[in-house]
Amino acid sequence: MKNTKNSANRRVLGQLLHGSWRYFIACIAASLLFTAFELVIPQIIRVSVDSLIGSGPVKVAAARPVVQALGDIGVLIGHQHDFLVFQQLVVQFSALGAGGN
Repeated sequence: MKNTKNSANRRVLGQLLHGSWRYFIACIAASLLFTAFELVIPQIIRVSVDSLIGSGPVKVAAARPVVQALGDIGVLIGHQHDFLVFQQLVVQFSALGAGGN
């Protein structure tokens, strides 16, 4: 009974995707790639917060030129209060945006 249902489902899927299998596979691959990138974003934020706002060293080689262009980590730590003010503004605007829904 179950085998006939699976084969019927495959037949219907084959009819719906006739000529579009490449697009279907491309969509699945794009979804997997998007998911992988979504998993990397929190790590980027973690390194950014730890290195720029926190007291941790700059661990990522790609971030070193940015930190040096901003005046090195000592200058950024001196402006830590400014980052906190900016963070509070972002949180407040996010709360206002979420409250409108």
